[in-house]
Order: sequence, then C-alpha cells, then structure tokens
Amino acid sequence: MIPNVVPARLKAWHLALGLSFFFQACAPAYIPNAVNVPMHQEKGEVAAAVNYGTSGFDPQVSYAITDNVGAMLNASFRNDPIDTNNNYHRHLFVEGGLGLFKWTNENMVLECYGGFGYGNINAHMENSLFTSTAKVNGSRIFLQPSVGFKWKNADLALVNRFALVDLRQGNERASALFTEPVLSIRVGTEQIKLVIQTGISIPLHEGLAFAYQPFLINLGLHIRPGKFTL
Repeated sequence: MIPNVVPARLKAWHLALGLSFFFQACAPAYIPNAVNVPMHQEKGEVAAAVNYGTSGFDPQVSYAITDNVGAMLNASFRNDPIDTNNNYHRHLFVEGGLGLFKWTNENMVLECYGGFGYGNINAHMENSLFTSTAKVNGSRIFLQPSVGFKWKNADLALVNRFALVDLRQGNERASALFTEPVLSIRVGTEQIKLVIQTGISIPLHEGLAFAYQPFLINLGLHIRPGKFTL
C-alpha cells in the first residue's frame, strides 16, 4: 500500500500543525521540490539555481526563448544512507516546463509556467511507534502562476503552484491535487543572489491516500550568467 498517515476527515489546515510530528515516523510518497522563479526580462537570458532543503538538492535552469516566453528544467535528488535504525531515503525527480512572462513596469513581472515531471522515491522510516515504507513511482503536472518584484539588489516573488500528483506502488495507484503557496526572496548582486524559499503543500480534498512532505523550506544560490541567443 502507498503509505497513508492522514485520517480521512482531517482538514487541510490541521495538517500544517500536526504533520511535523507524523513526519518523524513516516516515509513520504510525495515531496514538493523547490520552485523555479526565473523572472526573465528579455530574450536570450539564462538563469540557474542550486537549492538545498526539505526536498534535498534541487538544481534548476531556465531560458528566455523570446521576450515573453520562457522554458525551465528542474530536478530534485536525495540519497540518505541507511542509519543505525535501518532508516533511509532516496529520491530522484526531473521536470520540464514552458511559460509566459510579462513586465507591467520596470519592477513588477507576472509569470505563469506549466509542465510535467516524473520521478521515484525509495524510503523506510522506523521508530518505537511507527514503521513506514515507500517504494513509489510518480508523475506530476504543475501550473505555477506568480507575481514578482525586482530591485537592484533584491527580488521577491509570490507563487502558487498547483500540482496534480499521480503515484504508483505495485498495483496500488493514488492521485491528488495540491496547492503550494511559496514566498521566494533573493538578495545579492545582479549576477548572483542568495535564495530563501518557504511555503506549504496543501491537498485540496479529504481522504488523502499517501503521506507527503507538507513544508517547502530551501536555501540556495541564483545565478544569472548573461544572455545566450540560439
């Protein structure tokens, strides 16, 4: 069975308060990765980022195909070795997307990206109270509208990623739609900035059939090396 730790009638807003305890004992079948927020301004711009946090190591790259169309490629990796309690976690996830961006003035940009990703999780968590195992293959369709604000030495973006997650474990299959509001802050120079992201992943229906990581917390670097015209 895909691991289930959420009671059928537990409301989504209770999860943010209670799942921090559950997650010490459960192997999540869905882990939201860091959000890629390109904030491109013109054709040919390249941006890249490396992030580390609740989803492991998340590299990202994006490219402005035109003055209003962008593409992105994201990944997420984690490989925790077996510890003294036989607990471990390994996952790999890769996704790609396309989107539109429009600057309303010199400081504000509207973006909307959508795409598809695929990956797998192999994890085992055990303690004196719980034992949970996840060996899951899964896909995700996402739609990611955002509003961003850019200044000389800082960027700020408010993102709400909608994620349709489909998971398979053996003959079992489960799907769920999540909303994932995220705040992304970048501080530094024009070429390189420190990134801090924080957010939450919330299922949009009751009776969730699998465990998941409810928090998005990441720290990283965002790099803008310049323009590259195809």
